[in-house]
Amino acid sequence: MPPTYLEGVLYWMSELRLGQSYEMAIVSFDIATNVFDVIPCPSCIAMWNEGPCLAFVAELEGMLCAILANPVAEELDIWKLENIQ
Repeated sequence: MPPTYLEGVLYWMSELRLGQSYEMAIVSFDIATNVFDVIPCPSCIAMWNEGPCLAFVAELEGMLCAILANPVAEELDIWKLENIQ
């Protein structure tokens, strides 16, 4: 998935190999300051690592959201991420 842009920051879902924990996270890059950051995912996304599901971030109504899509079950789980600094 391509990165999501929101208020001068690019966001994307990490690979499972990021860091020492083998958990998924959201990576951000502030375009104005050239600073990377890592934002924890909701636990059900962070620990997900198998099956047909896809994890990604998106902007919905001006908010950053983490999404877990299961195409087999035709389900989307969406978490609105608030107070991201």
